Amino acid sequence: MSATPDSAPRRAALAVEGMSCASCLRTVRRALEGVPGAHVESVQMGLALVDYDPARTSPEDLAAAAAAVGYRATPIP
Repeated sequence: MSATPDSAPRRAALAVEGMSCASCLRTVRRALEGVPGAHVESVQMGLALVDYDPARTSPEDLAAAAAAVGYRATPIP
């Protein structure tokens, strides 16, 4: 079964504020990994790259997951 254009995986880049150590990176990564349909590609100081299934989640949902653990995240267009 092939993916339709609307359900093809997409990549979100998030600007994440407040990460200052390895523990912060792990916390944000775990929060993003907990979002259904998300696969975290990388989390670095200030930036998270996440592949996601648009039928299951959105960049705004990913930003909300980071916010839920105390970090302000903004999707980068």
